[in-house]
Amino acid sequence: SSLNVVNTEFLVGGKLGSNGLFTLESGALLTNTGASASFILGSDSGSIGSATISGAGTTATLYDAFVGISSGGDNRLVVSNSAVVTTTDVFVVGQAAGGKGIMTISSGADVTTSGDTFIGNSGTGALTIDGSGYTYTGSTVLVGNAAGSVGSLTLSSGGTIDAATVTVQQTGSTFNADIIAIG
Repeated sequence: SSLNVVNTEFLVGGKLGSNGLFTLESGALLTNTGASASFILGSDSGSIGSATISGAGTTATLYDAFVGISSGGDNRLVVSNSAVVTTTDVFVVGQAAGGKGIMTISSGADVTTSGDTFIGNSGTGALTIDGSGYTYTGSTVLVGNAAGSVGSLTLSSGGTIDAATVTVQQTGSTFNADIIAIG
């Protein structure tokens, strides 16, 4: 099955104080494209959004993605079991002050973005890539990007990241890896 959304905000946990859960699995397809399109988990004060994208053949093609804009709690995205997620613009985990985003890429899943990846852009963000999970970013990975933000990037158990630059900026932000290969 497939869902095609054009120039629309796709909100999970999008209303004041709400909790939302979204699952894309078993080869399903999601397309959310266009310059006004955003995939957002936890967008409003007090809201929490959680999503799981899982399974071979399962694909999400997005313009941009934000995990944790709201101050409601832990907003989570899990991409696993050979699923594929692609964004044309940016990928942000922990967007706004008070926002908390947690993302896990595992078990052969592949996340690719043409733009920058922010882990803690003004809020708190954590990205863990493990179990042969893979992410490619066309430009830069910024961990703890803005003043007051905290970011954590962890690579373990065969997880990899391919980026032109990985920058850890703010106090308290971390980059942990089993192996770091440069060049």
